[in-house]
Amino acid sequence: MKSLTEIDLEGNRIQDIGPLAEALRVNSSLTNVNVWDNVIEDIGPLAEALRVNSNLTDLNVWNNVIEDIGPLAEALHVNSSLTDLNLWDNLIEDADTRKLRRIWEEKGRDGRKLDLESQRRV
Repeated sequence: MKSLTEIDLEGNRIQDIGPLAEALRVNSSLTNVNVWDNVIEDIGPLAEALRVNSNLTDLNVWNNVIEDIGPLAEALHVNSSLTDLNLWDNLIEDADTRKLRRIWEEKGRDGRKLDLESQRRV
């Protein structure tokens, strides 16, 4: 039996990422999650899932309304599987993008893809 390795939830107006995050805590086959073009504000539940998920390599949360990436930055200290993170076109402050980029590089991910470009300002 084949396992699901990718899930694409693009453009579904998702606000609460909690149910997906809970699934990621126990899932061992998903490697690619795409939730771009939704209305996600709180990335905290997803960050908590990344603390225990060791299979996810590609996370795309492009074009949401995320401002606080502190929980995600902290999760990256313990997660070693993520190699592609796209946070393009959210509401993240410059200081926070610099902090996340520094953590990304400190964990030896400097050759991998981290996209924090085109942050919208309110």
